[in-house]
Amino acid sequence: MIRFATILCVCLGLAQAGVAQTYDTLRIATYNLLNYSDNSAARNPDFRRVLRAIDPDLIIIQEMVNSAGLSLFLSDVLNYGQPGTYAAAPFINGPDSDNGMYYKTAKLQFIGSQIVLQTALRDINGYRLRPTGVTADSLDIQIYSAHLKASQGYEADRAAEAETLRTHLNSLPDGGFFIGGGDFNVYTSTEPAYQNLIGSRADNSGRLYDPINTPGSWHDDPSLSGVHTQSPRERAFDGGATGGMDDRFDFLLL
Repeated sequence: MIRFATILCVCLGLAQAGVAQTYDTLRIATYNLLNYSDNSAARNPDFRRVLRAIDPDLIIIQEMVNSAGLSLFLSDVLNYGQPGTYAAAPFINGPDSDNGMYYKTAKLQFIGSQIVLQTALRDINGYRLRPTGVTADSLDIQIYSAHLKASQGYEADRAAEAETLRTHLNSLPDGGFFIGGGDFNVYTSTEPAYQNLIGSRADNSGRLYDPINTPGSWHDDPSLSGVHTQSPRERAFDGGATGGMDDRFDFLLL
């Protein structure tokens, strides 16, 4: 289901010996591309228009179909007219549609290999990045891209997938900085999947927080339209969901 990208800005404090602390901002986005592959070129002008306006430093992607699609989106959308601006993490082919991650090389460097968390439906992929020019790992960011099970009636499936991520985050060393994002397909802030990620427990080392903190029943509630991300279409074409902007399915949690 194609969405408007969800955007988050974070501030990093950069300190080096003998110099004053400086700060930089990262603009981070998540975008479900709706079955994007090397056959998706007709949509690229629209993606370019959206992403030029957002100008993310880091973007996670859901519903990437194949490695050729990952390369096409890099060359014909993100780097179109500005070659070399973005790089991509390697594509990992999972059991269903897959995730992707792109970053501006002037801002970030991709560190190490990907983390793959297996669920009953789709993999959750984790990526570790570090500000460009920084050698110490104290400012590393780990960002996770998840596409949870869609549709009402599958709340238990989404809860299990979210629990996989929360369990992994709880296992990380203390003091790290991580972001969980993607297409969560949740309908309310009381849904177990959402609460598994943000809820307080005895072990809160992997707890995530919602930066916009707008609880409620997001589905088809006009009073919450300011946080809706899905769907930007009212008629059916190319397999996308109809209904207009009436759900908050896309998240970036800190």
